[in-house]
Amino acid sequence: VMLDMLREGGIDPASIDVVVGRGGSACTQPSGVTVIDQKLYEDTLNAVGGRVTELPDGLVIEGVESLKGGEVPDFNDHRIPMAMAVASTRCAEPVIIRGAQCVSKSYPDFFEVFRSLGGRAEEV
Repeated sequence: VMLDMLREGGIDPASIDVVVGRGGSACTQPSGVTVIDQKLYEDTLNAVGGRVTELPDGLVIEGVESLKGGEVPDFNDHRIPMAMAVASTRCAEPVIIRGAQCVSKSYPDFFEVFRSLGGRAEEV
């Protein structure tokens, strides 16, 4: 659904925090360029093969065919593990998220739901 919205240009700017916080990593997938006004994900998306450029007032996320995978910290931000879990579904290799348990702050069942939707997640 998120990818379809991005392809069709149907993201409501009023919902951008939800897009970034829960599915911003999907912006790395479609062709074209997505511009958002949040800087939270540059390091983590680039670490897994995204193409994210910081601007003075936000980020530019360029679409790529696929992400490579890798290791990222949670930066003590509960949104990062959720975004990286979504990104992991488009990675050629696993994504290791250090501190992923911090999702319990806002969505304690996130990984259970993620797995129920077909995502792969395990504690290491």
